[in-house]
Amino acid sequence: ARLGGDEDGSCCLSAMHWVLAAQLAMTAVGPLPRRALVEIGSEVVTVSVREGSEVICNLARRGDEVLGKALGRLERSLSKHKQGVAPVTCLDDLGLEIRRDTVNREAWRRASTLSTGVGEYVVAANPAKLDGLTCYGTPVVGVPLLATPKVTHGGLVDVSWLDASGVALAAGSKFRPSETRRGVRVQATLVDPDPCLRPDERSRTLDLGDVLDLAPRAWRRARSLGDKKNDALRVATYNVLADAFARRTAGCAPTATRAPLVLGELERLEADVVCLQEVDEALLDAFWRPHLDSLGYDATFAPKTGVSREGVATFVKRDVFAEATAAAVPLVAEDFENVHTVALIHLLRRKDDDVVAVANTHLYFASRATEIRAVQVSILLDALARLAPPDAPVLLAGDLNAFPDSTAIRHATDAGFRSAYDLANPKPTHHVAGFAATLDYILFRNFRLLRTLPLPDTPPGTPLPNADFPSDHFLLAADLDRVTLADDPPDRDILSDLGDGPG
Repeated sequence: ARLGGDEDGSCCLSAMHWVLAAQLAMTAVGPLPRRALVEIGSEVVTVSVREGSEVICNLARRGDEVLGKALGRLERSLSKHKQGVAPVTCLDDLGLEIRRDTVNREAWRRASTLSTGVGEYVVAANPAKLDGLTCYGTPVVGVPLLATPKVTHGGLVDVSWLDASGVALAAGSKFRPSETRRGVRVQATLVDPDPCLRPDERSRTLDLGDVLDLAPRAWRRARSLGDKKNDALRVATYNVLADAFARRTAGCAPTATRAPLVLGELERLEADVVCLQEVDEALLDAFWRPHLDSLGYDATFAPKTGVSREGVATFVKRDVFAEATAAAVPLVAEDFENVHTVALIHLLRRKDDDVVAVANTHLYFASRATEIRAVQVSILLDALARLAPPDAPVLLAGDLNAFPDSTAIRHATDAGFRSAYDLANPKPTHHVAGFAATLDYILFRNFRLLRTLPLPDTPPGTPLPNADFPSDHFLLAADLDRVTLADDPPDRDILSDLGDGPG
């Protein structure tokens, strides 16, 4: 007997080696596992009797029906496939038979073994079941992908990240492609090792496309606030451009590509409070909430009051705030038509027991609706006066769709609010083809401004989004300190002291 290569290079095995190989294979595989997979629902109990991944029979019965009827039905079904089926019984962990007059819901919870006379099947009640795998976004260098399994009854953990040939790239729910993965096709896959599951039940795979080299280009002009003082509060506001509006913009990249770039900017900034506008409701749970949750944020969302499926979302850092309460305030009046604006107001209790009020909103957009926006600001200021403690530091952030010299902004400054960005010499925060304007603001009261995130020096009218910026608005951010009137006299011009750039 020999094991070697033939002249043509093929490998041959002697008869003895084939026998040994077959014996080893049988030992490695062993008998097919026998399981009874039981799903105990609120109304119905289903039983799937399996040998390996082969389904022998399925059964669905009412949860309040007695066990004996279910076992009789199983016995008849098994007899069609196997000879010698004896009365089918359910045994508990001690090997004792469960009474046949026990209702299904209770009986199958206690069951450990299904005995049939031709074999015993291990009962698995409400086993973890893989219902799906989601991962929104295009793979981009430097930006994390987050895969979220949808699992019933428990957790299936390890997600594997593979290239197109099946070579492992990483394991775990999050994968951040490096520059060395540029152009590599990425797949996310999740496999349940249970051998009694059918192939369609065992795994889910998502083909996410090739890794794009967009992040370094988008961050080439990266802006930074630097390190934050321990007691400072870092706040950011960003209109991220809803998908419905992006689709109407010629040459705009898909939201699946833009959203990861926005995420990359927010991750680098490490703000304590993030106010987003034009957040698609469909993407809140598919993208924004899970990604920002992984970065330590809790999320609150307030959709517009009309048929629009987008709104404002505020994310607050869990390790900065001990308590957070939120209220959605409609900014509408009886004589407003087709106005569906909402403000999201948070009262945040910091670890040092200091309470901060934060308002996030996106005011009505129509260019001629200056008086509507002025009324909306008045409604918002009244709500803040009702909800915020006296003399509490207050933030008002968002896309206000108002120019710096508008009545809406004057209402805010007349109420004691200051702007983190210079209103006397404003830089545009919003660019589309042929138009640029200052529309986004971080307004504050009872805070001292430490520094702001510089706005890019983009020529007016530069169409956004583009390869450098993922939205038609810029990200705004500021570091602020708690202040009292004694510390910060009204006649002091903080903006002229600190300028518009990092301090």
